[in-house]
Amino acid sequence: MLSLLSSAASSLARGNTLIRLASTIATPGPENPSCRDCPFVEFAHTTLSKTMEGKHATRAIKEAAAATGIRDAISATTTTTTTTTTASTSKRPKPAPLPFRLGVIGAGNMSEAILAGAIRAGVIPANKILASDPSPERRKIFERLGMVVTNNNQKVIDECDQVMIGVKPQMYSKVFGPLKIKNPNQVFISMMAGITTKRLDEVLKRGKKVVRVMPNTPLQVGLGFTEVCIGGASKTADAKLAFDIFNAGNSKALHIKEAEMDSMTPISGSGPAYLFYLAESMEKAAQACGVAKGQARSMVAQTLLGASKLLSQSGESPAELRRKVTSPGGVTAVATTYFDDHDMKSIVVNALSAAKDKAVQFSKSE
Repeated sequence: MLSLLSSAASSLARGNTLIRLASTIATPGPENPSCRDCPFVEFAHTTLSKTMEGKHATRAIKEAAAATGIRDAISATTTTTTTTTTASTSKRPKPAPLPFRLGVIGAGNMSEAILAGAIRAGVIPANKILASDPSPERRKIFERLGMVVTNNNQKVIDECDQVMIGVKPQMYSKVFGPLKIKNPNQVFISMMAGITTKRLDEVLKRGKKVVRVMPNTPLQVGLGFTEVCIGGASKTADAKLAFDIFNAGNSKALHIKEAEMDSMTPISGSGPAYLFYLAESMEKAAQACGVAKGQARSMVAQTLLGASKLLSQSGESPAELRRKVTSPGGVTAVATTYFDDHDMKSIVVNALSAAKDKAVQFSKSE
């Protein structure tokens, strides 16, 4: 029997399958006149199963048994081994949960707007967010919102399930280059204009889960719009928190292809700035017409709010809504005619085209 086991072990060492080994032990021969009830069958199965996954050992022994007629002799052994292997696997300790669900590197105005809206909507508790920024003033603002703050970016990497990147696009390599990222399941949510998921993944040392977003500041009042694309090693499930944050309140998040991002950034990402620019001009004009400053602000804000809601809910085009306000030869017509005479639409189109070129430049820059 010892020579039989030696032969079987040698067979295994040469790379033969467990089936051959089991068959060698269980098949009668000159050195093995009858092993159908041999305890070494059980010994071989138990020992070999320790070096293989239980399911593979069980399958191989069963196949060998079918060929040699000893199915009954080993059925109990296979059941015991499978149960032991399963129990052993279930006892593996789960990793301890990290202290924070979300970290933020770069606690600027946009990060503030996004997180204030998410906290207000109940998407994530403020005390489950860790925000990092070198500015004490910015840290105080986030602390007042209930978040935990630090000036240590590595602490954010080490203690957060997901990390939102709020640094300027020109600074991301300098900020993230020195960081040590050890958690393969960590998700990075980037809102840096022009920085592709591919380039970000390279800086993060490759193979990381990356979600790229382009939000706008009305998120702070629950009326933002955000484009979301998934890259790197991310799957749709990895973007759930991002979608929850950017759909908070009455905000909307749109899943897009990354190739569309540079074209959309100048519209929704930068769009609120254009409206504020118009509001500045309207306020100035109102004051020039004799309206008090406070009244001018209220009047302009409510007018833009109502017009935006009408555009959103009426189902009519901006051109049609404009025509409904513009009586031929009336007050509105004088102003819109002046805009047309100075090619206002071309100015807007050219300005947004220049903004898109800048976004593309960021995407292609090294």
